[in-house]
Amino acid sequence: MKISSIRVKKIYCDIYFDNNEFINIHKDVIINLNLFVDKPIDSVELEKIKKEDEYLRIKNSAFRILTRRANSEAELVKKLKRKEYSLPAINRVVSELRNKGYINDFDFAVRYSEMRLKKYGWNRIKNELFRKGISKEILPKIESAINIKTEEDYLIEIASKKLNSIIKKENDLYRIKQKLFGFLVRKGFDFEDSKNVIDRITKEYHDKL
Repeated sequence: MKISSIRVKKIYCDIYFDNNEFINIHKDVIINLNLFVDKPIDSVELEKIKKEDEYLRIKNSAFRILTRRANSEAELVKKLKRKEYSLPAINRVVSELRNKGYINDFDFAVRYSEMRLKKYGWNRIKNELFRKGISKEILPKIESAINIKTEEDYLIEIASKKLNSIIKKENDLYRIKQKLFGFLVRKGFDFEDSKNVIDRITKEYHDKL
């Protein structure tokens, strides 16, 4: 069969064949595969057109996802799979985006961790990163890249704020420490770090309790 006409639109276009069939494809396929009216198209060429179209559609979807917010590689793959694209085509796009620096699990994990440290401890953040598909092997590098002093600062800030809330309802020092410790551990902060911070910040309140 041959291409009988090409109707170009903004992003996608319709290609009509002389057997009255037509396909809707990304307009860049026309350029990439040098398609033109009267060009003969056999089954092999048609399959190539469909694969190139799928690749470009996936690429567009990936950029839309990444524009909304940063994603880990695993998150991006998962979201693209929901759109029922083929895995080989998804892997082709993801590999290209990785090589060009559009997705980088290490950079993503560092930025995500620094943001989450404002509310949670490293133990919780590690679990969140793992669920997002970040490899356990790079977690030590991520931890090293994060300013650990930042976590301690946030821990003190969060603990102090919670302490002020607890002492409005509780006046027993042991129970105050117990409640504060449970709160911090649930937030994902280290047991020993939480205990040390609690001992430090409750000393100044001791005379008031």
